[in-house]
Amino acid sequence: MVAVDVYVRSRAKKPSQPCGDSFWYAEEGERLWLTVVDGLGSGLEAAAAAVTAIDEIRLQVATAHEREGLDMESFLERLLRKCDQDLHGMRGAALGLASVHARGGRGWYTGVGNVEFRVIGARAVHFPSVPGIVGAGLRRVRVEAFDYAPGDLLVMHSDGISSRFSLPPRGLDAFHLEAIGEGIVAEHGKSHDDMMLVLAVQHG
Repeated sequence: MVAVDVYVRSRAKKPSQPCGDSFWYAEEGERLWLTVVDGLGSGLEAAAAAVTAIDEIRLQVATAHEREGLDMESFLERLLRKCDQDLHGMRGAALGLASVHARGGRGWYTGVGNVEFRVIGARAVHFPSVPGIVGAGLRRVRVEAFDYAPGDLLVMHSDGISSRFSLPPRGLDAFHLEAIGEGIVAEHGKSHDDMMLVLAVQHG
C-alpha cells in the first residue's frame, strides 16, 4: 500500500473573495498527479479560470490512467493545449502539472507562467515553467522528464509564494510537511497576491 502525505495551503488576496489559485492532487493507478493553477489576477474571474483548468485535467487523467504504454510527454502536451482552448475568452492562468510513476522511477513536468515546481531528493532540482498564459494561445509547450524515488519531496506553488526559499536535499529522516510548509508560507508568502503551496511525499 502506497502512503502519500500531502500538505496544501492557500490564501486569497482579499478574504472576502475566493482564491484565484487552485490545486488538484490524485493517485490514479500507479501514478501520482499534482497541479497548481493560478488564475490571472484575483477574485471570481481568476477562480473560475483556475477551476475550469482543474476540471479538464481531472477529466482527462481519469480517462487516460488505465491506458497501457501511455506516452506521458505527448499526453501532457495535449492536456496543456486542451486547457489553453478551454480558457480562451476567460481570464487565463498560469499552470503547472506534474506526474510521477510510483514504481517506475520517473516523473514528468510541464508548466506555463509563474508556477514553480521542485523535486527534493538526493539533490534538489528546480523545473521552471515556460513563459506564457494558458488561454491566450500557447506557442510553446515543454515537458521535462526526471528521476523519481519514493521519499522525494514534490513542491509546487504559485507566484503568491516567493521562489527565493531553499530546501536541503532529503536526509534519513522523513519530511515534516506541515513544519516545512508553514515555514515557507510565513517567510515567503506574499500578502498582496493569491497564494497556493502544495507539498507531497510518498512513503514506501
